[in-house]
Amino acid sequence: MQKHGEVMNDSREQIINVAANLFMQKGYRQVTMQDIVKATGLSKGAFYHYFESKEVVLKEVVKYFFDNNPFYAEDSLVHGITLKDYCETVIRRISERLERYEKDISCEDNVLRANQYVLIFDALRILPDFQNHFQSLQQREFKAWKSVINNAIDRQEIFTSLDADIVAKQFIYLSYGVGILNVMRDQTARLILELKEQFFALYGTLSKK
Repeated sequence: MQKHGEVMNDSREQIINVAANLFMQKGYRQVTMQDIVKATGLSKGAFYHYFESKEVVLKEVVKYFFDNNPFYAEDSLVHGITLKDYCETVIRRISERLERYEKDISCEDNVLRANQYVLIFDALRILPDFQNHFQSLQQREFKAWKSVINNAIDRQEIFTSLDADIVAKQFIYLSYGVGILNVMRDQTARLILELKEQFFALYGTLSKK
């Protein structure tokens, strides 16, 4: 038998999952609170017990998409990992996250990826704290890449006259660029293959004396 707290958590997660689906399919602006309440099957009273406004729902949906950022690893992993293995780790985490999204969000793959970007801009516009939160995630991503690259330079895994900051940004911008270019494509697998191809083309250049 489920405990009361477990039932509450299940209902809250249900609302977040339903709202995420609706936002991905229709866009945030086109979805009303009534749409979300109706899709959850909950009463208005039960729904508003968890979320008092559409903006609060958006905040939780954004956390679902962006808090488990695959572009950085734990400090313990970053400290000892090679750049080659870190590239593999990032690619694997992106692939796992996309698979999870496709499982949880029931809309076409290209619509899902396109609307993720739209959702970012909506959150930046609507949620006062999101811009700082998003920048914090980007800073953690940059810090992780820079740490791995500095270690790779020190161990002579790679050879470059470029500053570690510049090399870190090259990997980050590659990942963003490949993601944006693949927004309207219909196969996530192709996105992962292209990202791997670009990462290791850059790695191959850096690993040559």
